[in-house]
Amino acid sequence: MEDSKGNEKLPESALDNLADTFVNGFVNLAFQKDSLIADKGDEWVFKNKDRNKMIAVGSLGLVFLWDTEKSMEYLDK
Repeated sequence: MEDSKGNEKLPESALDNLADTFVNGFVNLAFQKDSLIADKGDEWVFKNKDRNKMIAVGSLGLVFLWDTEKSMEYLDK
């Protein structure tokens, strides 16, 4: 989908997922536990597409901030 200026336009559900991802990352900053990304495993990351997938992984980085051992355990699953 594109808007009138030719820019790519995301469907509402993709925008909702993107907003949920950002909010979850900042609300659970450095708590190492959340109910959206870390608890559901890869399901949330792969539910997103393209750039949103990268943002979901970045949000996961915010959740595991400064704990490299635990974050690597999670990512190696």
